[in-house]
Formats: sequence, structure tokens, C-alpha cells
Amino acid sequence: IEAIDMEVSALCAVSEFRGISLMATFIISDLLYKKEWVAGYKSNMFRKKRSDIVENLLGYFQKKKE
Repeated sequence: IEAIDMEVSALCAVSEFRGISLMATFIISDLLYKKEWVAGYKSNMFRKKRSDIVENLLGYFQKKKE
């Protein structure tokens, strides 16, 4: 686990209780270390990376299914 949030921590507890696997992917968009908050979720780079991640995950699970 590299990062966690409240919703995913709840899903982790449920998956452990049910004895099933769980995978979560976090996509960080906002920059908080600069003087002003930079909301990156609207940027073209963020949208491209998000699409790349989804395509890669779908490809992985489709290959695993075969």
C-alpha cells in the first residue's frame, strides 16, 4: 500500500472480511506543496494519464481472463 483514503480503507476491511482480493488505484491530481493550491484534475496531462491507467488496467485484466 502506497496511499490510502477512507473509502478504500473501508473496502480493504470488507475484502479482508469476505476473503476476496482488492486492488485500488490512486490518481493524484492536485498540487498542495506550492503557495497556492493547483487543481490539476482539469489539465490535459492529468486526463491523458488517467486514460492511460484505465486502458492499461483493462488490458491487464482482459489478458488475465484469457
